[in-house]
Amino acid sequence: MALVGFVSLLGGCAVDTSATLPPVANDAASPDARSGDSAPRDSGPLPTDSAMRPPPDAPPDTGPDVDSGVDGGADAGVDSGPGDVRCPVLAADVVALYTFEGISGATTTPDVIDGHVGEVQNGTASGWSGPLGCGDALRLPSGARNYVTVRDSPAWDLPTGSVDFWFIRRAGAPTPAGLVGRDAMNQVFPGHFRIAIETDGRLLVRIQDGDDSYELNQPDPTRGEWHHVGANWGGGGLELWYDGVRVAADEDVAVGIDGNHNAWVIGADPQSVQEGSYPPVGVSRVSTHTGIDHVRISELRRDFSSYAALAPVMP
Repeated sequence: MALVGFVSLLGGCAVDTSATLPPVANDAASPDARSGDSAPRDSGPLPTDSAMRPPPDAPPDTGPDVDSGVDGGADAGVDSGPGDVRCPVLAADVVALYTFEGISGATTTPDVIDGHVGEVQNGTASGWSGPLGCGDALRLPSGARNYVTVRDSPAWDLPTGSVDFWFIRRAGAPTPAGLVGRDAMNQVFPGHFRIAIETDGRLLVRIQDGDDSYELNQPDPTRGEWHHVGANWGGGGLELWYDGVRVAADEDVAVGIDGNHNAWVIGADPQSVQEGSYPPVGVSRVSTHTGIDHVRISELRRDFSSYAALAPVMP
């Protein structure tokens, strides 16, 4: 069951008033008007990762969680034919895509779209085999406290858009732990945003609009499997997608991620970061025993329903 919450920021402290959210039937559900919030804008049909077909066969990574288990194969996830495949792919609306190919031993990871280089913090990165057909993935091993940061850019000033990626949490993965976000502490700048695992195991997406914070939740993702997560923001409301299902939505929260100068953090939680700092000062809740792959940031909202036929994926 998905949860939706509204949090008011008072003196830097968040008060969670989460309540049960009924299942979302479809994108045409009527908005629940909320006093003081701007009305959702009609953003038109969502781009669809549709007609997906399985990628070329490749042996799964069934090895133990050790530092050396790296798959150096080519990124097989980009499909030049009709339709789409398992891995988030290039499209005209994509402003950044991190595939983590060749990540093992690296200190940086490229954005294959427009040069927004990701920088590995606390040493060199480790690699894993990503979801079948997706090549390498960023591996966050125990003890290393590695994570990736991407500097602030006007490219991130997205009043409407989406982010999606694959992640896996194996035995020993901590809670709470950050996955992907650009957030900060004790500030009322709009557009603070993060996706994380909370203390009770919930998968959470949070977005901020001045003094107000909005949260959507998916209970306790299964460990030991690759899951696909996507989030839409802006006109049309805040949405959380999990393995191809829109598990939570608030169509009144027409809030973007523009209005601040924070870096992206991949593999840790930026909720306690100093606003605008780089490298981000105050990163916490570093993920371990965790893998992240194909982080895609888009200037359009996306329909992720086609991932329902592909996720979860066993390693």
